Amino acid sequence: MGGWQASWRAQRRGQFCKLCFRTIQVDSAQPLTLSLGSDDGIKVWLNGKAVHTNKVTRSLAADQDKVTVQLQAGENKLLMKIVNATGGSGFYFNAGDGLPEKIRMILKIAAQERGKSRRLSSPAIIESSLRNLRRHALNSQQSRNNRRIS
Repeated sequence: MGGWQASWRAQRRGQFCKLCFRTIQVDSAQPLTLSLGSDDGIKVWLNGKAVHTNKVTRSLAADQDKVTVQLQAGENKLLMKIVNATGGSGFYFNAGDGLPEKIRMILKIAAQERGKSRRLSSPAIIESSLRNLRRHALNSQQSRNNRRIS
């Protein structure tokens, strides 16, 4: 399953909440890692059950909270509530890592167990490769979305 990412920053200031809803369709039951960020508090429900709550006052940043949820086969309903206490507000949402399964498998193998011809020489190279893969996955998803809209 490819990744899906969104973010939002409100112009409105002060106390209010924002609700975001998304359906996620999968062929089989599977885990999904959510990477979240919020300004301020956040609560997430999946199929009517609370799966994450963080009552905080903070500025928005990507990847502030991570939670792994279990999707059921078929349609899954994800609801996210952002509660703003003071100042500006916003959220960050990234579902899945967007990496191809082959890359995920390689990353699970310890460096010393990989063949010398396959060894990645430094963490900087790994990070660079992951950024490029995520960028490619995001561009592919945007292309698919654009084709659906056309």
